[in-house]
Amino acid sequence: YRLLETIRQYAEERLAEAGESNPTRVLHAGWCASLVAAARDWGGSEQETWLVRLGAAHNDLLAALTWSLGDGGDPEGALALTANLWWYWYVRGHVAEGLVWLRRTLAASSPLSSGTRAAALRGASALARSSGDYAEAIRFGEQCLAMVRDLDDRQGVAGSLNSLSATALAMGRVEDAVGYAEDSLAEVRGSGNQRGLGASLTNLGTALRNLDRYEAADLALREA
Repeated sequence: YRLLETIRQYAEERLAEAGESNPTRVLHAGWCASLVAAARDWGGSEQETWLVRLGAAHNDLLAALTWSLGDGGDPEGALALTANLWWYWYVRGHVAEGLVWLRRTLAASSPLSSGTRAAALRGASALARSSGDYAEAIRFGEQCLAMVRDLDDRQGVAGSLNSLSATALAMGRVEDAVGYAEDSLAEVRGSGNQRGLGASLTNLGTALRNLDRYEAADLALREA
């Protein structure tokens, strides 16, 4: 194993001598971006396959992020990586690591509204909630909600409200959790997004159960 590290160092020196370090890093970052952009099957039938693939490439992805935020000077590229990668960190339990990268890329990139930034904000909110930092989770979640509303993205609005509902429930703000879930359900119902509909109904049913509203909770969960 030490020999492989020696070969890597030797190859890196030769690239630098040939003046090809930066073009190679650009190609490497592009490959990483294509990989994570394709890995959008969180909760789907290919989730386990993608978890394995992303796990095998994890060090590559971190190297691309480090370079993009440093010598590469591509914070928008770094933001796109984290926006597509956050669910991997979430599912695998790499919450602290993922949150650090999301904070860094959000701080370094443009604050203007975009679907990519909204996705990163939603991811940061989910990871902050998982780490127990509810104030940060709410802050990121509200920023995401404002952004997707600005973008007129109804699916994004539904997802953001659902995420805020989960955070409110974790904080014990059950009435707020019900309100967020009901608003999310109103956005997603009739949209054809079955996965989103199921998530909204599940959050609503869980929150209603915490209010001892068992009949309403039963209806929501059965539909989910």
